[in-house]
Amino acid sequence: MLKKSFALLAVCLMVFALLASCGKKSGSNKSDLQTDDSVVPTFERLVSKDAAGNVQTVNGSTIYDCYTFESIDSETVRITSFYSQTKGSSSAPNEDAQSYVRCLDPHTVCVPQKLANRTVVKISELAFYTRSEISDLVLPETLTEIENCAFAGCCNLRSVTLPSSVTALGMGAFYNCTSLTSLRFASSSALDTIPQSAFADCSALTEINIPGYIKTIGQGAFLNCTSVTTLTLAEGLTTIEDQAFQNLDALAAAPALPSTVTKVGNLNPWAEK
Repeated sequence: MLKKSFALLAVCLMVFALLASCGKKSGSNKSDLQTDDSVVPTFERLVSKDAAGNVQTVNGSTIYDCYTFESIDSETVRITSFYSQTKGSSSAPNEDAQSYVRCLDPHTVCVPQKLANRTVVKISELAFYTRSEISDLVLPETLTEIENCAFAGCCNLRSVTLPSSVTALGMGAFYNCTSLTSLRFASSSALDTIPQSAFADCSALTEINIPGYIKTIGQGAFLNCTSVTTLTLAEGLTTIEDQAFQNLDALAAAPALPSTVTKVGNLNPWAEK
């Protein structure tokens, strides 16, 4: 009983810490986003297209995906925030007016490879935080880093594939994406760690396949993924931190650990190691 009490306390502290970190963000304020083309290169509005290249609409109006970003150097940028809009003739005096209405209908978001003719290489913390309009996500092969809580709380996000170019994934990057059913990793990548709470509380996720290039699975990385029925761990994995796979309630039996695993933390489906 005492051990369970300490375990519950540890879970609570981890979640509180994650939420606190998700509440801190440097950079632009979402409430200050512009809809004026003159602010380029710190803002860009793109016609939203799905993975097949088809223009996406809602109620007959074209959806626009809007990005704010900042330069890293003369050739690269990081995305700092995002939202979607439709050109709203009903609320504009004429078709040319810069007037928009918020689009709440979920749609595919294809993050661009370039903004203001500079290559997109990073997504900043909280950049897509709680954006309910995202149902499917396509990430560019130029992307190297996804920072803390970048997509946390995207409640309608259903699928994501991490491209091989991503070498760093932040804490809580996809935390609490409660509709996420499909998570795919590239066949090869320099990414070696799935960090703390990266996919915690993704309660609709049914399958987890960890590729061999992943060496460490951080604390609570897949905590409370209660619908997972299939868990596959490849040779090459060395470290499973505390609570990494805690509360995988739908998993009938834990798979055998790869021979390369040297550490298993507390509150996982296997004995501590």
